[in-house]
Order: sequence, then C-alpha cells, then structure tokens
Amino acid sequence: MSNNKAIFLGAGDGGDIDEFFKHYGRDWDVYAVEAHPVRAERLRKKFAMNVTVDIMEVAASVEDGTMPLYLGPNLNNSSLDGSKVNCNKGMVDVKSIDFPTWMKSKFSPDNKILLLMDIEGGEFPLLEKMKQEWLFDWIDEFYIEFHGRKLKDFDIQIEIDWINFLKEKFGKKVYICKVYQHNKFKVLNSEER
Repeated sequence: MSNNKAIFLGAGDGGDIDEFFKHYGRDWDVYAVEAHPVRAERLRKKFAMNVTVDIMEVAASVEDGTMPLYLGPNLNNSSLDGSKVNCNKGMVDVKSIDFPTWMKSKFSPDNKILLLMDIEGGEFPLLEKMKQEWLFDWIDEFYIEFHGRKLKDFDIQIEIDWINFLKEKFGKKVYICKVYQHNKFKVLNSEER
C-alpha cells in the first residue's frame, strides 16, 4: 500500500481516474466512491485488473445507512439532494457511508491525500461535517464542483462562502470547477474536458 491516497467522490465512469494516473503517476491507492449502481458496475469492470483502485458502491454522506438517490436525465445527474432541479426521473435506494468517519478510520494526517468531490449537490452537508471534524487539515489537494445553482431555493451565499473558505484554506492546492483554477480542475474531470 502506498502512503499516497486519492479519493474520488462521484467517480462516474472512471475517466477522471484514468487522467489522474496520467498526471500523478501510479504510486497511489485510489478509492472510487460511486452511488449509482450502473456506474459502479462499470467501474468494477473497467478496473477489474487494477489492484490499486478500490471500487466502493456507496454514496458519500454524513451518515451510514440507506438513502434515496434521485435520478436525473442521465447517469451524470443523480443526487442525494432531492431538490436538485433535474433529478425527476425517479429514485433508487443506495447504501451510504458517513464519509468523515470512514476517512478517519482508513487514513491518517500523515498520508498524502488528494480528494475529488463531484457529488451533485450532496457536497454542502459533507463539507460542513468535514470542517467540524478538522478533516481539511488532512487533505493535500482538493478538486471540487459545486452545484448550488442546481438546487431549488438554495441560498447561493452558502456556496460563495465555501469557495472563499476553500481558497483561503488550500490556496493553490484547490481547484474549483468554473470558479478557481478551472484549467487544473478540468484535467481530472471528464465532463469538463
């Protein structure tokens, strides 16, 4: 096992992981967290022979259990947040993990941790719990896409405050989709390339 840990929350089809290996090398343990059952199955097939990629068919959340995943018009749009505007194609129950607790059980502050978070509106409660538990101090590089503008009746100031907090916390080691260091963000986000 490597001391280098890369966590992909909302791992999608695995294209981000392929690009990650191209840019960061192979000396990483990768955790591909994907709640959508179809996408998780595709990830298992894609990385079946890669022992450094751990596929986790769960939703990154703030609690362990089972939660509804609200389905969007395509596989890219599903969300734990039922207020996401395009998630009106039904729902499926998925297993969820308390991500901050999981992270503390798997890693330590001594690990080099890269986190990519693209969880379609589920980022706000997760970020808050990570902040409460001081987990941002464990992260060396952070890639994130915010979805506040896609949530019904969402106070966009909350997103702006998070952007400012992350920029202050991580400086040049945070990459925020379409907001801050977007060119670096899109290197690891297949939807933006």
